[in-house]
Amino acid sequence: MSCPKLILPINGKPLGSISLEIALNSQLDKVIVVANKEDPLTWLSTHVLAGHSKCILRRCKYSSDGQAASLKCGLKTAQDLQVDAVMILLADQPFISEKLLNRLITLVLHKN
Repeated sequence: MSCPKLILPINGKPLGSISLEIALNSQLDKVIVVANKEDPLTWLSTHVLAGHSKCILRRCKYSSDGQAASLKCGLKTAQDLQVDAVMILLADQPFISEKLLNRLITLVLHKN
């Protein structure tokens, strides 16, 4: 690709912001966004950059070590927040739906 994948437009929105907006509109309590330290975040929608109340941005200084390093960074943040459960979403999965996320959340809540 000639540019970062997350800024590629789909229906006028950057690829990276689509699943994030869906997550923010879902029943999730918090959404931790893990980005590498050099990412200019041009793929994030403006309301997230303005500070959406559910969104927590974490810069991963070891993201060049691979996706596992980013996962560890996000999980460490979740652990620090003492969350009860974690759902891992990828920014390059724009076709996940809010309905599916809410259904998964409901299934997990009824199991516990």
